[in-house]
Amino acid sequence: MDPDTICKSTQDVIQFIEATIKKAKETFKVNPERWIESEISQQLGPNIGNYARFYSTLGVNGQEELQQLFKDNFKNKAVQEVYEELLEAEDEWNKFLASADQTLITGQQSSPISEGGFISQEVQLFTPSEEKLSLSELFTNPGDQYVHFILLRHFA
Repeated sequence: MDPDTICKSTQDVIQFIEATIKKAKETFKVNPERWIESEISQQLGPNIGNYARFYSTLGVNGQEELQQLFKDNFKNKAVQEVYEELLEAEDEWNKFLASADQTLITGQQSSPISEGGFISQEVQLFTPSEEKLSLSELFTNPGDQYVHFILLRHFA
């Protein structure tokens, strides 16, 4: 495959992803629930066809073949750069979707918690009976600053 074709096709898909994310972020910010109910498919759905055209143009049938195509042409500096841009755009896409999920679940934006990290006392937790409980409600003594707890996740 010609490196120029790879770069042009990849740049086209990157521009589409970036434009999609920009518009989705704007409309999601205004009304997250409405965005999920009526706009998500209109705004994000066209990327399915976009990727189908991208794969077709490059003559690949999936992600593994796409990665192999980039590997085979990675000696070309332009291919390296456009591949990095694609990874960044896809990462931004994934971060937006994770943030949207978090906002819809908790009603607020938050960042992931890492082992040994600290959590705001205003974080909303859900009990097994789906009741909301703030982390600050777990403090048993006034003035407590730290609580140690273990979160278990069960799948039915």
